[in-house]
Amino acid sequence: EEFAIQNVGGDKEMFVEMCKGFDDMAIVSNFEELKTSVPGKDLESMKRVGHTIKGAASYLGAKRLEKAGKDMQDAGELKDVEKCLELYPVLVVEALLAKRKIAEIVTRETGTKVESDDLVALAPGYKILNTGVDIQVINEVVKSHTATINDGGNDNGKVKKVQVKGQANEEDSNTKESGKRKKKSEKVKG
Repeated sequence: EEFAIQNVGGDKEMFVEMCKGFDDMAIVSNFEELKTSVPGKDLESMKRVGHTIKGAASYLGAKRLEKAGKDMQDAGELKDVEKCLELYPVLVVEALLAKRKIAEIVTRETGTKVESDDLVALAPGYKILNTGVDIQVINEVVKSHTATINDGGNDNGKVKKVQVKGQANEEDSNTKESGKRKKKSEKVKG
């Protein structure tokens, strides 16, 4: 936070104004773009959004969101679609945490209570599960590319689970399940 205030020449009022505009400036339009680029596997778009979020987060001192944006940008540059898809829920979670922290800063600095809305536009099939402390982003369609954080009610949260299940895992579980059904039907016949 102190570093970010230095970015605006030590002007706390300017910093608070930037925090107020962060959602509109860095989150809304970029996550709207990801809504189509993630399912469309548009690497250029994901790379560009990662770069934009990285820059905006850096300017405000949101280091973890900055890293998530950089990781998305790097994966896009490497043309690694799967890595971009893995990183998408992490980027969502870090954006939500940054929004919470920014709401805290604006509340503290202005004396006016500001709540984070914990909203971002999501790609089809993804859902945010928020219990107040835990935030989970999951792709409900394929049950993969998920991220869960537990921020403990403060800004020290860590992404504690990033789960990526490949198609082989899905097939393995389907094969095991059909094998169980086959054995069960053999017992009934026998």
